Amino acid sequence: MWIRAWGWVDAVYPSALFALALFTISAGIVTGPLWATLLWAAVTTLPLYVRRRWPWGALVPILAGMLAGVPLGIAQGNTPSTVLSLLTALFTLANRRPWPHAVAAFVVTTATLTATVVTPPILMSVTWVAFIAAVPVAVGAVLRNRRLLIARLRETTAELERSRSLVAKAAVADERARVARELHDIVAHSVSVMVVQAGAGERLVGTDGAAERTAFRAIGESGRQALTELRRLLSVLREDDSRELAPQPGLSALATLVDGIRATGIEVDVQRTGAEVELAPGLDLIAYRIIQEALTNVVKHSDAHRIDVRLRYLSDRLELTVNDDGSGAVLSPVRGPVSEGAGSGIAGMRERAESGGGALDAGPRADGGFRVQATLPFGEGR
Repeated sequence: MWIRAWGWVDAVYPSALFALALFTISAGIVTGPLWATLLWAAVTTLPLYVRRRWPWGALVPILAGMLAGVPLGIAQGNTPSTVLSLLTALFTLANRRPWPHAVAAFVVTTATLTATVVTPPILMSVTWVAFIAAVPVAVGAVLRNRRLLIARLRETTAELERSRSLVAKAAVADERARVARELHDIVAHSVSVMVVQAGAGERLVGTDGAAERTAFRAIGESGRQALTELRRLLSVLREDDSRELAPQPGLSALATLVDGIRATGIEVDVQRTGAEVELAPGLDLIAYRIIQEALTNVVKHSDAHRIDVRLRYLSDRLELTVNDDGSGAVLSPVRGPVSEGAGSGIAGMRERAESGGGALDAGPRADGGFRVQATLPFGEGR
């Protein structure tokens, strides 16, 4: 809006000053030959049309018109149109050109005004003329320096932002590489050894140990699957985010997960009630991971023979329940029973549920066994 307003000022202002100069001629304030006064009026006002593009091209004709008025016999005096044109041209030049140009314009203007206005040249009058010329020069120079300073600050800010972004990306890349190395060193080796040992155990079991061979085979398959997921995770950490990634699992992969648990010899029953709802990808992953962790805890820390998985679809939420008939407590393979809050698995499940806006409760059941129950609201993204 302000830019459009200033555009109108630039278009109308010189013409308005030209009309004011014509008025001074018609009123007898400026006298002389008609052709000379009309030429003087045009030369001292209309060059302002080019003042922004050619500041010197606007100032020089105005000063030349003032000087030419003397030999042409024009009695111009200190007319408003001349003063306003001159001050405007001085301000624009100081605002558009470096300070040496502004100083030169100030000197030339002061000399011209002294020669055409101050008669005879008196020190006090010359000082007043110099002050009048200095004001637009000083204001224009100050505004120019301010504009340049703001531009430099913006460029510096943009450069700092680019540098900060590059540093942040480099830090993220370094941290990803470090995490990838640690995951590989800590987890991959141990899981690989587990897979090898499971294969060796399967071969050592006698022909009558069908159940044992099945358990060893399930252990080996779980280990190989864990290695596959670990390698995929490491590739995510090591490579750029822009590449296409494999989709994350969801409840659609629940059957495969349950089959893996059944291979260990534990009976698993899955029931779904209510009208099934297509969950948002994030919520779908949360639900899958909670069930996965709950089933894994049963296999690792409980002596259960049966697991009941219930998915209850309500109008605004999904309720997940995982019950087992084990000892009724989370068991540690080394220390035996531990409390509900001691394991990081339950804490991780609770964090996942809360990240989706839900809640999770876990603990021993009154009739024996252990229960994990989570409530996940659908929200607006279902």
